[in-house]
Amino acid sequence: MSKRIVLLAFFFILLFAAKKILHRNGFVPQAEGRPSGRKLAQSEFSSYLEPLLKPELVWKTRGSLKGGILGKPMRLIASRKRYRERLDEIVRSYAPRIWWHSADPFGPMDPLKFVQKSSLWKRGAPAKQLTAQGELKPEALKGAHSDSFLRFEDPTYGTGQMRNWAVEALDKEDYSGSFEPGTVPIFWKVSASPVIRNHPVRQAFVFIEYWYHVAYSHATRFGVGNHQGDWEGMSVLVELRLSERKEIQHQAIAAFLASHEGGQWHCARELGWVDRHPEVYTALGTHATYAKSGHFRTSVLEDQTNRGRHWDSWHWLAPLHLEPYFGYRGRWGEEQVVGFMSGPFVPEDETKTIPKQVRGREEALVAEIEKRCSL
Repeated sequence: MSKRIVLLAFFFILLFAAKKILHRNGFVPQAEGRPSGRKLAQSEFSSYLEPLLKPELVWKTRGSLKGGILGKPMRLIASRKRYRERLDEIVRSYAPRIWWHSADPFGPMDPLKFVQKSSLWKRGAPAKQLTAQGELKPEALKGAHSDSFLRFEDPTYGTGQMRNWAVEALDKEDYSGSFEPGTVPIFWKVSASPVIRNHPVRQAFVFIEYWYHVAYSHATRFGVGNHQGDWEGMSVLVELRLSERKEIQHQAIAAFLASHEGGQWHCARELGWVDRHPEVYTALGTHATYAKSGHFRTSVLEDQTNRGRHWDSWHWLAPLHLEPYFGYRGRWGEEQVVGFMSGPFVPEDETKTIPKQVRGREEALVAEIEKRCSL
């Protein structure tokens, strides 16, 4: 009995040490106010991958450990390690290379910096300040009412004044963002359910959303469509297959590129690729996402893209569900009379997904994409 107690104590010491190592070398770099992404990666992705990975997660122990007291823990460690490796590989593989327009002064920005430089207000006439700039904690936003909004750097109301504020902000590094690898995170989440099939082969189709944040949307010189805070992104439909050797194989089938209130699906062959990473283009000022360089007419605006600076987003991936502000239902930026000139809402699982309203129609959507992309 004493030997078993010693072995159990030794096992838990090893487990504690392993946890510390994984925390230090985690799924995403550590940052103030932002936890590691490991725990969420396992829990959030389990509904997608577990039906496919389950046969592979049950490992048999060998030698003297077989049937012994350490048999089950050893299987658990092995399976979790393999599981994490699969999650890292799949999520990181399809994070995009994003080409910014050469004339766009606003690049990707950490949303925590946005919060740190914002005050919190309640909508009204006049608006009422709830929390002063510099005193707002990101985690406090979860409990904020839906009629609240963030005011970045406290500019005054009015599209003209906001436009002047944006022009004055161009020379400030905090606003212009960063393109250096690993300095700004791209966020991933899964909102739709997986499409699982067992015949003729075991496979699953999963939707991985990638979101990025910019300080300001500068759509026009006249202020139309301009607003503080900008959440943009894309979704990649990935096919997972379980091979005869019980190994997970995966490939991108298509990607949905969000633009303004809509977007478009593109088959994988219609996109440029860097290894497994899709190449996409973000429009000058508006940051709508497109598949190539050029001019694109929308109902209100004309977007432009080119191969200016590029951002390899896979150097820092952060699960959006672990962000301290996730769940905030107010406006992410100055509130204006016109909705499309107000700050946007933070991505979440019900109303702000890529593409919109995908829940409940996953099977039909996958079938449609398979037909279009001739799978």
